[in-house]
Amino acid sequence: MSKIANQLQDLAVPVEGLTGLPLNPRRGNIEALKKSLGTFGQLKPIVFRVENDEQVVIAGNHTLQAARELGWETVAAVDASDLTPEQAQAFALADNRIADLGRFDDDELIAFVKNAAITDPELWEAASFSNEEIQRMLESTTRDQFDGFLDDLATGEGLSWRDEEPLDINESDMVTLQVLVSADERRQVMARLKSLVDGGRFATTGEALVAVVASYA
Repeated sequence: MSKIANQLQDLAVPVEGLTGLPLNPRRGNIEALKKSLGTFGQLKPIVFRVENDEQVVIAGNHTLQAARELGWETVAAVDASDLTPEQAQAFALADNRIADLGRFDDDELIAFVKNAAITDPELWEAASFSNEEIQRMLESTTRDQFDGFLDDLATGEGLSWRDEEPLDINESDMVTLQVLVSADERRQVMARLKSLVDGGRFATTGEALVAVVASYA
């Protein structure tokens, strides 16, 4: 059964009457879309254009596929037949390309997650974030906290490493940095941090640590 938002009910069209975009280069995550539609319903319409008596979808092809796999009979769709064939092709590319050009600001994403009033794991899953990803972000530190951590570590004050055990950093908000290292790995990390900063590649030890952590991922 379709779960179209009330405000979009007037845009409902039969799923069987819609045709996917030929040679669509995009490969979407259908399972993720199915989870989203199943949890939130359809909150934005797909877009189609009538071509040779067919309703060809130019934006939302994977939403249509997900709806079909969920057994929906209708979806909300906007008719963009006023676009020329050339404009429709360009719009289809733009709809996918613009999303790819965006990015997350990692610090802002972590702040958003930490302040989000979402306690239901199924909602996080519907948002395409695993419990492991959320937990990792909740336990992560910001770049400023990385700087403070390394400053303390460099002077040997306030913190200590324990081989094969997580390192607990007691900051103002009791942040836990989950790092498992052996003695050899610890020496390698510290040597690389020093060389990155001394060589002028990074201005701060915090920036250097981000690079080191990325190389271990």
